[in-house]
Amino acid sequence: MKATTPRLNAIGRPYGENFDPNYRMNYRPSYGHLRHPYGSSMRFVDDPVPKADNGRRPSRRQPPPAPLLDETSALRKQLLDAQDRLHQVQRQIVRKIDKAIKKAGDLHEELLALKAAHSNDEAASIADCTEGVS
Repeated sequence: MKATTPRLNAIGRPYGENFDPNYRMNYRPSYGHLRHPYGSSMRFVDDPVPKADNGRRPSRRQPPPAPLLDETSALRKQLLDAQDRLHQVQRQIVRKIDKAIKKAGDLHEELLALKAAHSNDEAASIADCTEGVS
């Protein structure tokens, strides 16, 4: 009889009686539930080396091209574009008018202030003249 030393497991103890070193599973277990929270960019120990993609992203399916516009649709598009341009010009005119009104209001306030100052100066000069005469 040949004496064999018992094989030891990972913690240094002999394997149990029910251990069969030749046992192979009939299926490959799925680890998808463990990989799911990490996303597809996470690499694990036994993963195959990713193929070189040359910096390209996977292409997405492009939507089908729009149908060609018929003549009335093209004219309608031109009309809508012209209306949009007209609205833009109208808004610019309104802004310029508002600025002009504000500027005129500011000038009016300055004119009133100058008029009040001038009338105060005249009143003071008249008072000086009357004091000198008496």
